[in-house]
Amino acid sequence: SSGINAEYGGAQWVFAFNDEAENLLGTSANELYELQRSLPVMDFEIYLSRINFRRLTFRLKVTMKYFQGSQHPQYTIIGAEEVCARTECLHLLMQIRRLENS
Repeated sequence: SSGINAEYGGAQWVFAFNDEAENLLGTSANELYELQRSLPVMDFEIYLSRINFRRLTFRLKVTMKYFQGSQHPQYTIIGAEEVCARTECLHLLMQIRRLENS
């Protein structure tokens, strides 16, 4: 599976293989294909919209690949977790306090 990982600073094309792709999609590729075939188009799009626009923290593996004579990074998802709003807020408050005290 592949897709675009976007945040305020830009977007990056990423790849996810079997386990991580199933974790992100909530289903296997075969089950997703069967859903696509069995559901009306609008219902399938609603199903996919629940997958998009989630706040996740990714762990990525970066490898350099050569393509047409030039070197390019390839980003592969090796882990993804839902962002915990409470933990994120506490972290940001600590950073603000550090900046205020410096």
